[in-house]
Amino acid sequence: MATHGLESHGSARPGGRLGDGGTGAGDVPTHERLILVSEGGPDEVEDALVRIAKALDFEVVVVDPDPQLTEPPDRLVRKAIPDPEALALGPRDSIVLLTRGERDIEILRAIAGIPLQFVGLWSDGDRAEKNRTELAEQGVSPEFLARLHAPVAGDSRFRAPSEIALAILSEVVDGNGPHPGRVPDRATHSRRLRRRA
Repeated sequence: MATHGLESHGSARPGGRLGDGGTGAGDVPTHERLILVSEGGPDEVEDALVRIAKALDFEVVVVDPDPQLTEPPDRLVRKAIPDPEALALGPRDSIVLLTRGERDIEILRAIAGIPLQFVGLWSDGDRAEKNRTELAEQGVSPEFLARLHAPVAGDSRFRAPSEIALAILSEVVDGNGPHPGRVPDRATHSRRLRRRA
C-alpha cells in the first residue's frame, strides 16, 4: 500500500514512545536512526532504503513533501526541508539526501554544525563537487565537508534500485569513525547487511 496521503508516524519500535520518534525509557536511544530526505514523488531507491534499513533494525525517518512509498517508515515528516531541532538530530543519527539537486545546499548548511554519525548525498560526481565548492564558499567548515560522503554509493547509473540502496547502506554502516555518544551496535548492522547482500 502506498503511503501517499499517510499522516506522520512515530516510532513503533520496542522501547520507543509512539509519536515522538521514540527513544525509550529514560530517553536512552534503543535504535540508530536513518533519516532519508527526498524530493517527493515516486522513488524506488527511497523505497528500497526504507525496506532494507528497517530489516537492519534502523529506526527509519523519511522527510518528504510528497511521499509515495510501498513500505511505511517508522516516522514520516511531510516537509521539504528537515528541521534539525524538531527531529532532535544528534550523534546516533545518519542522514542521506536523495534530493537530486533540489535543496541540497540549504539542507547541508542546516545540518553542518551537528555531530551526526553519517551524512551522505546521493548524486553524481559533478554535482557533489559543485555542492562542496558552494558550501565552502558559504563558510561551511572543512571538517564537515571532509565527513560528507558525496557521492554516496559511487557510480550508480546502471544499478537496480535495491543495489543502490545496499551500496548506500554499506557506507552508512561502515561510517567514518565514531562520534561521541554513538550507539555501539554497528557490527551487528554490518553482519546483517553482508548476509542480505
